[in-house]
Amino acid sequence: MRLEHAVNVDDVRNIARRRLPRMIFDFIDGGAEDELTLQANRRAFDAVEFIPELMVGTTGLETASTVAGLSVSLPLILAPAGLTRVVHPDGELAVARAAAAKRIPYVIGAFSTFTIEELADSGADLWFETGPARDEPLRDSLIARAQRSNYGLLVYMADTPVSGRRERELRRGVAFPPRYSARNVLDGLTHPRWGLGWLRSAHKIAPRSVEGAETRRRLLPIVPSIAPFGGRLSNPAATWDDVRRVRNLWDGPFAVKGVMSAADAERAIEHGADVVMVSNHGGRQLDGLPAALSELQQIADVIGDRAELVVDGGIRRGAHIAKAVALGARACMIGRPYHFGLGAGGEAGVAHVIDLLALELERTMALLGRKSITQIDRSCIRTRPSATR
Repeated sequence: MRLEHAVNVDDVRNIARRRLPRMIFDFIDGGAEDELTLQANRRAFDAVEFIPELMVGTTGLETASTVAGLSVSLPLILAPAGLTRVVHPDGELAVARAAAAKRIPYVIGAFSTFTIEELADSGADLWFETGPARDEPLRDSLIARAQRSNYGLLVYMADTPVSGRRERELRRGVAFPPRYSARNVLDGLTHPRWGLGWLRSAHKIAPRSVEGAETRRRLLPIVPSIAPFGGRLSNPAATWDDVRRVRNLWDGPFAVKGVMSAADAERAIEHGADVVMVSNHGGRQLDGLPAALSELQQIADVIGDRAELVVDGGIRRGAHIAKAVALGARACMIGRPYHFGLGAGGEAGVAHVIDLLALELERTMALLGRKSITQIDRSCIRTRPSATR
């Protein structure tokens, strides 16, 4: 199947699965341990049913919204990720350009393979992601660089004191530096399009956002490693005091990501969050967590209008965006879907994924009887009794 013939995100995923070596596909597709939370995120959307209003006239549909004061074409955010160039040689730059063209924000991770400054030139509305760090001066310098480069919002990722154990990756030998085996080499050779891109860009697949070009000079060609920096940009000893400290460094909107309870949502707001991101890290951290969508309504009921809510995890359809908005989200965040697009067709693939979700959202709104995204609320949905907790 060609990219232009893909009619939904799962079609794009299948194209990416064919075009990428298995170890790279599993790197973007997999979750932690038994992948229970990964599966729960998808199932949660299936349990929410629509209640349409008929014959109300739905011409002139409007999907535009605002998130943290930013006008967006639809309530969608591209999530932070690291080492995106392993998927495509244009990596984060391709994603940023697609985000700019579609007028949605893109969160840049601390382990981006382009520098903060390089990506700022893409024209996209960029946000920056940080989190607990042993090396606070390094972390603070990244925040300062993002501020100088006019990034619009800072995201504190609170759910990564340590990394989750993603067993699919381990079985495939995914590591940085990569662990080469006969199987992995053969897999790469049987995917020549990806292999040529790897040869062109492998020496750049390192966390260049951390220390700019100096990072590349210290690493051996085609053997990138995040080991020198991963330990410096994580800290299992961090507490809410660190969130407050980081918030005080940032002049602008601030978000806390990884919230999965009303109590932590309250704490995030107390420590300066303007946006609360309800997220289980897409099932890539602690396995056994409930679906993010399942916690959204309870959190929305508790915090009211004291902060905006973003939900992250399991979004594969425009209808999923509508369901999340109905339950109280200002926007949804996606990670895997745009990586599928990147693997399937670079910048054009990312743009195609965004277009698919936008078209599905518009069609859902028309059939639901809502002309504007602002008209979608709980009157539009119900949750099957068997799915209640």
